[in-house]
Amino acid sequence: MFFAKIALANLGAGLMAFSMLSHIHAPLSADAAAYQADTLTHRVLNLNKVIEPLRKQMQLPALGVAITSGERLLATGVTGVRIWGKKDPAQPNDAFHLGSDTKAMTATLAGLLIQQGKLHWNTTLAQALPMYAKVMQPAYRKLTIEQLMQQRTGFSADTALPSVNMLQLHQLPGSPTQQRAAYVKAVLQEKPVNAPGTTFLYSNRNYAVLGFIEETVAGISWEQLMQTDLFEPLGMTTAGYGPMASTRKQGLWEHIVSHGHHVAIPPGPLADNPVCIAPAALVHCSITDWAKFAALHLRGEEGKNGLLNAHILQRLHTPLPGSSYADGWLTLPGAAHEKPVLTHDGSNTLNYCSIWLYPQHDIAIMVAFNQGIDDKGLADATAMAQKLVVTLMQYWRTHQNNR
Repeated sequence: MFFAKIALANLGAGLMAFSMLSHIHAPLSADAAAYQADTLTHRVLNLNKVIEPLRKQMQLPALGVAITSGERLLATGVTGVRIWGKKDPAQPNDAFHLGSDTKAMTATLAGLLIQQGKLHWNTTLAQALPMYAKVMQPAYRKLTIEQLMQQRTGFSADTALPSVNMLQLHQLPGSPTQQRAAYVKAVLQEKPVNAPGTTFLYSNRNYAVLGFIEETVAGISWEQLMQTDLFEPLGMTTAGYGPMASTRKQGLWEHIVSHGHHVAIPPGPLADNPVCIAPAALVHCSITDWAKFAALHLRGEEGKNGLLNAHILQRLHTPLPGSSYADGWLTLPGAAHEKPVLTHDGSNTLNYCSIWLYPQHDIAIMVAFNQGIDDKGLADATAMAQKLVVTLMQYWRTHQNNR
């Protein structure tokens, strides 16, 4: 069983090293600096007493939540323990795994590269990856990066390849960029499962290819590019890749529930998705750092330029006609005459998180916990995340009305 392999895996450095990449630190963007200053000069509501009863009821190891506006952090809370059954408490700066909520970040990075003139919305795969132009399926050559972000490529929904299973993807040789190069080449050589450019089909492959394009045009790894162009300018100091704990003793461990019992998964090279799909599902960060990312997107909806110009952010939030999936965001109708709601869930099956942006009300809510599947799969985790978001929204409205 896959999870048995994870639990018994050699606890080498592996993917954990990505959390400690060395690089030149980029300064805070002006809008991020204003957000940080505004947060420091206002009271941030502590939600621990609100969420702790829910965490206990749901039997979650650790739970983190945040509420932010585009201008400042409004409320946050982190409760529970790093490892189920142990006493080490979760800390406010502990990182939570974001799973597929990484996709919106990789799409935002594409927006930054568009702003810099290194990519364009209509840049084709043949233009971005000329070394693969002759070997990719002809139908893929005219696909654009915007179609990648909106998941309309014709790629299979399977992360694994026909001749390479998930365990073997972990064992691809070379650096993360070299692993993605091999993976992307194989993806582009597979025949499409539907007409490219026409049909939505959710797939990690789309964002793996997008991330490889980003590192190809920038000339540095996707991991380094995310740090220097997105995380550091936003002040996201806890952002990294792979399992949240950098050692066996520090940070949150991941968990599953099997036959009613919590199973803690120690950090190690198999305790997450393979690095070839990192741009789709491998980022972790603290709940308050995630709020900084959400605030950037709220500011864009308000028409405010900052790290990224508002018109680019708004395009990232806009699905094609007849679709509800934008660039790493699911869009849902708002109330009458209100802007659409932006949301997305993420899970590597060992953790779960959910983000909801309400641009009409300048509010974003994030919840994350270090527990994934149980004997029903992810259905219970999804339901718990939804309950938490609804509870937090109701609490915040009541708090605002009582002020």
